[in-house]
Amino acid sequence: MKQIEHEQHKRERVYALLDRLEIKYDVIEHTPIFTQEDSELRPVNTDAIIFKNLFLRNKDKSHYYLYSLPLTKRADLAAIAKALGESRLSFGDEHALQEKLNIRHGSVSFLNVIGSEGTDVSFLIDSSAFFCEKIGIHPNDNSATVILKPHDIERILSACGAEYRFLSLENRKPVITTAQREDAEEILRVQYTAYQSEAVIYNDFSIQPLMQTLEQAVAEYKDSLVLKAVLDGKVIGSVRAYEKEGTAYIGKLMVLPGYQDMGLGKRLLQSIENEFKGKRFELYTGAKSGKNLAFYEKNGYVRFKTVEAAPGLTLIYLEKPLFSAD
Repeated sequence: MKQIEHEQHKRERVYALLDRLEIKYDVIEHTPIFTQEDSELRPVNTDAIIFKNLFLRNKDKSHYYLYSLPLTKRADLAAIAKALGESRLSFGDEHALQEKLNIRHGSVSFLNVIGSEGTDVSFLIDSSAFFCEKIGIHPNDNSATVILKPHDIERILSACGAEYRFLSLENRKPVITTAQREDAEEILRVQYTAYQSEAVIYNDFSIQPLMQTLEQAVAEYKDSLVLKAVLDGKVIGSVRAYEKEGTAYIGKLMVLPGYQDMGLGKRLLQSIENEFKGKRFELYTGAKSGKNLAFYEKNGYVRFKTVEAAPGLTLIYLEKPLFSAD
């Protein structure tokens, strides 16, 4: 009875977070499911795509991963290891699972992050999730399945401060194209997620990118060219710019957290620059945003102005002159 109460408590923590984030979800109760074979013999009565979860470790046990993918998809550990820069991956044992995520075998899912904040496990989500209308996952208890929308995965992991990324093992590259006004809502969702890290740096969650309304975002399409990066049918990044008196003003260069540090930001920046060839480029970022400053300077931008925009907020303006060495 004590174990049942323990699992119920973990499940309630999942529901509490989903409610706090205002995420819509359904719950299906069923007999406990421990293995993939259990899932196939006693399928959950839902039209959602059920996900399985693999607890993995690298060769020297210095890093652990939790990989979530559709139940019917085969996991290629060699391909996963290559994508992660690991020499080899194998399955983590029960002891490590308990120590790292405080969960028992059969109840593993990316929702284990809820209640395990601070874990050093990296969460991996197969990018095919975004082909699904709905996914099903255990809520830290294998006697229930929670039905979620794929775009809510990032909100959950970000809210828990988890290290995560999306894996596309078919070696597809994001396609960068011009965004249309009908893309504004999806790009705004990317914006709300991508700028969370900036809000943390400045301890201010009222920054403009997080407060912008859909109507305001759509209005920017009137004067700006907006580009989007799409992978597996999902917008994962964007950038925009407008021209005035020979200068192209670049703004809102963003990439979803799970896809950062993979070269997409550079591709987006180069793509928007190519749309305004022969122009001087100008952009800005906060003085505390060291990663952003290093990125822009590495890509040929130089600082030329500092502005005290508000108490505690200093903006650094950077430019790439018309005759840049790049």
